[in-house]
Parts: sequence; C-alpha cells; structure tokens
Amino acid sequence: MPKMTASDVKQTMQRAEATAARVGADIPLDSVLTAQEWEQLHRDVFDGSDTLEHLRDYARAHYVPPVAFLLVTLTRIAAASYPTTVNAGLGPTPLNAYLVLVGDSGMGKDSVISRSTKAYSLIRTSFPEVLEERPLGSGESLVSAFMPPAPDKDDPAPKPNPRVLFTETEISNAETLMKRDGATLRQNLLKLYSGSTVGNATKNSVDTVAGGTYSTGLIIGAQRGRVGALLDNPDDGLPHRFMWTELLDPNVPSQLPKVGPELDAVQLPKAGTVIQACDKASRQVKQRSRLRLTKGYTGGLDSHLLLTRVRVAALLAVFRGHAEEHGFTDDDWRRAGALVAYSKKVRESCNERLQASAVVKQMTREEAEYAARRKRIHQLVYKALKDSEQVRVSEITNPQRRWRNDAGDMIAELVHAKAIRYVDKQCWIICKGEAWQDFVASLSTRPK
Repeated sequence: MPKMTASDVKQTMQRAEATAARVGADIPLDSVLTAQEWEQLHRDVFDGSDTLEHLRDYARAHYVPPVAFLLVTLTRIAAASYPTTVNAGLGPTPLNAYLVLVGDSGMGKDSVISRSTKAYSLIRTSFPEVLEERPLGSGESLVSAFMPPAPDKDDPAPKPNPRVLFTETEISNAETLMKRDGATLRQNLLKLYSGSTVGNATKNSVDTVAGGTYSTGLIIGAQRGRVGALLDNPDDGLPHRFMWTELLDPNVPSQLPKVGPELDAVQLPKAGTVIQACDKASRQVKQRSRLRLTKGYTGGLDSHLLLTRVRVAALLAVFRGHAEEHGFTDDDWRRAGALVAYSKKVRESCNERLQASAVVKQMTREEAEYAARRKRIHQLVYKALKDSEQVRVSEITNPQRRWRNDAGDMIAELVHAKAIRYVDKQCWIICKGEAWQDFVASLSTRPK
C-alpha cells in the first residue's frame, strides 16, 4: 500500500467532514425550538455577560450543551447555598432547585453532570461544611441525608449535613421509588423544594430536619416519554418546581472555541445573605399574591413558575458575582425569564409525548382485548358446529354478556367470509359455509 502524504490525509479528512455535514443536514432537529429560536435563546441567556459567555464557550469546547450545562451548574450552586436566601417581597425563601435533563439514552446526561462537577468542584464559601452529593433514594433517605452520621471515636458528636445535591440519571429508578406502597418520596420532594420541615418517624426514633436549616438540589435524567413519575398528579405542583432542558446545541459553530482558561470557582455570598429581588420581580410576585388573596387565583398548573424564576434569577446573580452587593437585577430577571419560558416548552412537550404514549397503549390494549374475544368466538363457533349440522347464534353470543354486540359483529364477519352461513336468518340459525375448512385450518395455525 502506498504511503499517504500530508496532502492525502488532509483531503481524506475534508471528504469525511463533508460527508458528515451532508448526513447531518438530512437529520431533522428533534427539539421544542427551531434552530433560529435556539439562537435567540442563547442570545437572551448568554450574550452581554462575560461570565455567562465564558461558560458557554467552555461548554462548547468540552462538547456539552451550554444551556443544560448552565442549569446543572445553577442547581449545584442552589444545593451549596445555605444559609443564603432570596427575598422577592414576601420574605426570605431558600434557593433550592430541581432540574430534569431530557434526552434519549446516549444524549450525554452523565457528561453534562460530570463536566459541571469538574468545573465547579470548588465552590468558594465561608461555610465550614462542604456540599454532599448523593444518588436519589426513598423519601426516608432524603431526610436521612441531612442527618448527622453515626458518632465514632474520631467524631463523637458529628454535625448534620446542611447542603446535599441529589442526582439520578435514570428516571426509571425514581419512578420505582415513587410508586412503592407507602412511598413518601414525592411528598418529601415538595417539602424540600420549599425548605419546609421534613422528618421520618418510626417506633424507635423520630428524625427531623427543621425548615430553613438546609439547602438542596436535585438533577434527574429522563427520556421524553418516560417522565410519568414527575408529571403524574400535576395538581400538587411538583412538575413546575423543576426546570426542564434538552441536551442540545443546534447552532454549535464548526470551529469550536479553544478551551482557554478554566472557569473560575463560584464565590457564594457570605453566610446569612438575603438576595434582594429587582423591583420588577417584586411587583410581579406581589401582584400574584394579591390575586391569590382576592380572587383565589394561584396560576393554575403553573403556580410555582414565578417562584422558580425568582430562584433562577437569584442563582444567576450568585454565579455572576453580584448577588451579595446588588441582589438580582433586571438583567438577571430577563435572562431567568428566557430560561423558564424555554423550560415550560420542554415540560409541555414531555407531557404531550406522555399523553400520546398513553393513547397508543390504550389502543393497543383494546385491540389485544378485542382480538382475544374474537378468538374465543371463533373457537365457540367451531366447537358448536364441529359435530352439529346447525346451531342458533344466541347459544354462542348470549353467554358473552358484557360484549354481546361485539360477538354479533364477529359472527357477521364469519358469515361474510363464508366460513358459516345462515340456514334460517329469521331465526338466526347458522351452519357450516363453503369456506369452513379454511376457517378450521386458520384456527390450527393461530398462535396460542
């Protein structure tokens, strides 16, 4: 084989890139946004902020989607934030945040989480405790994650863990945990998001984590059609306590940014900081509260979206380094609004996929049930006429009480197929038809 020159190698690589580009052009974008809308979202979220633009370029240089990478990072900051809170005019509330990474298997959920962990493993803080990271478990294990470990000779009086990040990249595990008899996972997730008191009680002990003494975050990976565990029972508000994002970057440039300097560690505000909301956000929160008091209006199934936006804006302010001095600004509020609006679209697309899947399952189940009933009628017809010259249709259909009409239709199908015929239609008496043997043969070849 002749040795390839540098020119040959370059041409081969160019041909491979051209082929990949043609193949990519033929694949439709599977997203709630068009490519143009993705470009606008990136402008709304990243442009005009050196810190956010640096994160976007860093994500692209490491082949992870910037929006998902940003939201994972903000969730990590939320979990590490205690005792920082945010006040949008109704008193301090924790920054606790939940996130769903939506994508099929192989879309890189673990890569996004891993890259954020590496980039922000050191979150600068004046707090003595560090962020503890755990897999998602039962409702009881959520509570125990904040409890102090068992004492030992080295630490006879261990302290509780006030900051815990939960991660579960397979939604099937969360689904199993939520559907167990007596499961408390969903209820405890609702309480943890609000920063309320949570606890476990047994005959021997009562474990309690007081409200306002912890911070937490939750990251779940899920396929679009497998989020029933989160979207079931939407009236409790759990679905819109989550931010939702796809794992996409449709407009990634052909020339990726150079990795450049690593991302700076996030400096959390000093202990006890209450991040003040901008005036625009405070007005909207107070208007919603007034509607709740005067009209009973909570925002319906989106009742917690406004609070979620407040927290995202506060987390953006922490990430950008001005939360302690300036609170979150109109600019943070605008960027958070773009993220929440996109998140809502992703959530709604998941719900639509789930509902479509439920319809297909129902239709499949009904078709299977009809096929089973049809098979039974065919067997009853064969049994009735196998050793008889004729039989009344009622002897076959009447015992099938709940689906007698279906049974009559199935008899009519056999008449039409000439497997049977009417001896006396007025009295509904049937006998074997000219295609009887074909009918019998079809019975013997059907799967049992």
